[in-house]
Amino acid sequence: MQELWQHRVKEALDSPIKGRVLSAFNTNVDAIVHVTPAKMAEWMHNWDLTKVEELSIGDIDAVSTPYEFFAVLRDRLAKGKSFHIVLQGEEILSWLDQTIAARQDSMGGQAGIIANQMAHLGAEPICYTPLLSAKQASMFHPEVKIPRATDRGLELIPVKLAARPETTKINWIFEYAKGEQFIFGREKITTPRANRVILATRPREAVMGFPPDLLPLLPELGRQVDLAFMAGYHYADRTLPDGRSFDEYLADTQRDLRLLRQGNPSLRIHYEYVPMRKEELEKDLLEGICREVHSFGVNENEIKRVLKNLGFTKEYEEIQGHERAYSLYHGALCLLRHLGLERLHLHNLGYYVVVLAKPYPVP
Repeated sequence: MQELWQHRVKEALDSPIKGRVLSAFNTNVDAIVHVTPAKMAEWMHNWDLTKVEELSIGDIDAVSTPYEFFAVLRDRLAKGKSFHIVLQGEEILSWLDQTIAARQDSMGGQAGIIANQMAHLGAEPICYTPLLSAKQASMFHPEVKIPRATDRGLELIPVKLAARPETTKINWIFEYAKGEQFIFGREKITTPRANRVILATRPREAVMGFPPDLLPLLPELGRQVDLAFMAGYHYADRTLPDGRSFDEYLADTQRDLRLLRQGNPSLRIHYEYVPMRKEELEKDLLEGICREVHSFGVNENEIKRVLKNLGFTKEYEEIQGHERAYSLYHGALCLLRHLGLERLHLHNLGYYVVVLAKPYPVP
């Protein structure tokens, strides 16, 4: 079976993807750190770990202190689960920079990663991101183009020429292996499987949407692409940094997606999920955006939260108590039907579950 799938992957790689793919919005620089027991012990040296034991991950809305950082890692290491949470405040950012020197910088953010993957697979990638510093631009494949509004209309500019003196968004990625033993004070933890914890920064300038000067050109941008991959909507808040309310942001996002399709009714749009910090807004965001897209992506851990927030308690509890391909499929099917999607892609460690609505418009 393993050889069969390796053969299929090789066949796919040998068949270049033809067409243009747009990705937007979230890109960042990933600072990747491989967590080991020795490194963890070094980071926790001279810290009072009884304060870590008093913290519950469910009460941590954002990581702002080293104690909260240790509590998040302790919980995720013990459960072998992925996690995404926001970094907030100068204290934790300075501490990470000063404490953790061994890291590897690479492209991060779903939109940036997809753009690079599409370039490697032979497609013509276009990526819009609200922040494109020189450091961020250096993470892109040279074939990636950036859409810009000019006096001549829409232009697709090579990424290196499109860089601006802007903030660089950095996400810290803490990866850990299976079977590692960590000691947190009196507690010993053995990781049940490999996974990672993402600690994300949120620069105020990183508004996940198209800028005003591109809005009149969105139909033309949609006309020039075959697929669109959208991610970053989880940044939405009750009030955005630019002053818009959540309802205004959602309405603008729906308008922009319709404008892309206005220039190309055949355009297929995928929305990749990331958990919102403001969980109480998530139901409205998911249902609102999914009315305008065709495909939705989620992982085996995230689907539980989505099911719970949309009211599918039975399906949530089944995955929580007995995660397997069938329980994930059943949960994915509920979401596909509820959100009115053509496709739902669930990615797990080792396998995918893809649910398609019939008749699916691709041979």
